[in-house]
Amino acid sequence: MRLLYHGTRIPNQAHEGLWPVQADGCYRREPPRNDRLIIDDMGLKILPAKSGEILLEIIMRRYENRSTMMTSNRPVEEWGKLLCDVPAASAILDRLLHHAEIIAINGRSYRLKEGVAEQNQRQASQATKQKNAASLPG
Repeated sequence: MRLLYHGTRIPNQAHEGLWPVQADGCYRREPPRNDRLIIDDMGLKILPAKSGEILLEIIMRRYENRSTMMTSNRPVEEWGKLLCDVPAASAILDRLLHHAEIIAINGRSYRLKEGVAEQNQRQASQATKQKNAASLPG
């Protein structure tokens, strides 16, 4: 099994026949042949023009051939706006959801929960220090 994870960016301009593989701007003639593709935080930012076309091409080539996992905190109804291409978003979702198992995670972010817990702990520690300092005979 090969697993490749890059912080890739879809370029501002579609380069016909070229596939982005790295954030540094390197391109290949063929899409990467990885067993699994993981797209994390889809929709975190609105993507540049032509991104929908490029992503659709990637998903179409992988459809029913290779595994693709995508995470997003955005509802699928917003994907047309995110990709600036409603037909491409619809086609992408059609292929992704056909054999998909959707796992909906509700509730607050774990990072946010941990941050709040750490802040509460610091405040409690600070209050204890102040209380101990105030109780010392002076």
